[in-house]
Amino acid sequence: MIATGGTGGHIFPALALGQACTAQGHTVVMVGSGRPLDRKTAAESDLTWKQLAVRRLKGLGWSQKLLSFLTLPWVFCKALGLIIGAKPELIVGFGGASTGPLVVLGRLMGFKAAIVEQNRIPGFTNRLLAPFVHRIFLSFPLASTHWHNKRKLRMTGNPVRPGTLTQFETATKLSDRFTLLIFGGSQGARFLNELILKSLPNFQEEKESWRLIHITGVADFEKVRTAYQGHPDLDITLLPFTDEIGRFYKEADLVIARSGAATISDLIAMGRPSILIPYPFAADNHQEANARYLEEAGAANVKLQDELTPEVFWQLLQAKRHDRDALQRMGMQARELEAGIAEERILEECKQLVSSYV
Repeated sequence: MIATGGTGGHIFPALALGQACTAQGHTVVMVGSGRPLDRKTAAESDLTWKQLAVRRLKGLGWSQKLLSFLTLPWVFCKALGLIIGAKPELIVGFGGASTGPLVVLGRLMGFKAAIVEQNRIPGFTNRLLAPFVHRIFLSFPLASTHWHNKRKLRMTGNPVRPGTLTQFETATKLSDRFTLLIFGGSQGARFLNELILKSLPNFQEEKESWRLIHITGVADFEKVRTAYQGHPDLDITLLPFTDEIGRFYKEADLVIARSGAATISDLIAMGRPSILIPYPFAADNHQEANARYLEEAGAANVKLQDELTPEVFWQLLQAKRHDRDALQRMGMQARELEAGIAEERILEECKQLVSSYV
């Protein structure tokens, strides 16, 4: 049983592990959070999916927290039904509120359990679950400093969205122009969208030099599309969301993005240079910690949102465009951080755990 949900950073690595399991003949039950991306992924997947909607606790006012607590008995009853129905040999949680009830109940019922932490700073749910589980799979080597029981830790890396590497390897670059890939994760990023729109006059002045691949997120898509209509001669690919991110990574000379776990894993796996702009309100500021990991390796430049004006942004883009050798070095440094095929490493550890007496 693989519990996940909420955002692409949780869902896509879990899906990669689920597909690796089925490829080796194992039976998998995926459990999502019932949010839109979970349901969309479930509808498009050939895996068995269930949904367990859990109201979050962190970051809420007292009235909302009370409501969340009042729904817990129903949530645990449904989680109990899912576990009894599946009788899993192992429950693997990828973070998010829906993971908690399944892992806790599973352990109380005697099932083995593990969690996957995708970020450099562990999330709220995984910190609570750590004492209960048998294994903790880490995406970043330095993340081990945040955990007390080092015996449980395994450095595996973070699984990349299924199909992304194949898309990357089979794609070709379609333009000789300097190509930017801009996106903010599965839900988009308003700050990045507005930063690009403010820079449109600069791109317009050098329209023969640039190509933009802009993935806006659904919420801002119409606004951004309207703004681009005023610049019809710019070379732009505009999308609200894509299932072909690997192809666009291949085309990109430089990636402009937030620094969620899935993005960091993609940049490492595909060796892409980047400018990372961490989401400043991410829990425990984990996005900045993720981004600094790449920066410390020489694989990215990190700019905090409050220090990045359109003028500073444009100067940085120009510097990158005119130093292709530096970009190539950044991409190579990103690739050096790759730790192997993460889902295969996790699956091997899971098989050893199931067969052990721990």
